[in-house]
Amino acid sequence: MRDTEIHDSTYDGIQFKTGGGVVTAAVGGVKIDKSNNGAGILAMSGARGSATLTSVTITNSSTGDILREPGSQFVINGAPIPAVVSTSRRGTR
Repeated sequence: MRDTEIHDSTYDGIQFKTGGGVVTAAVGGVKIDKSNNGAGILAMSGARGSATLTSVTITNSSTGDILREPGSQFVINGAPIPAVVSTSRRGTR
């Protein structure tokens, strides 16, 4: 995913979900603003694989910029600007 703007999402801006195969993703030049009931980027507990972030900006997310749920084997390389990485959800859906 590249050169994309995600505004005013109902839950998370980008989700890496449980199920399916192993994901290898590149996310570059992406702006995520106002994830109303979730994180900018969420890796669910059963998500497997990795994502590399380049020039990613996350603002105004209700539960944090990047969230890896406990048990997630998903690896996120790089960091958004500003970088806030959490492993627990601060809000609820």
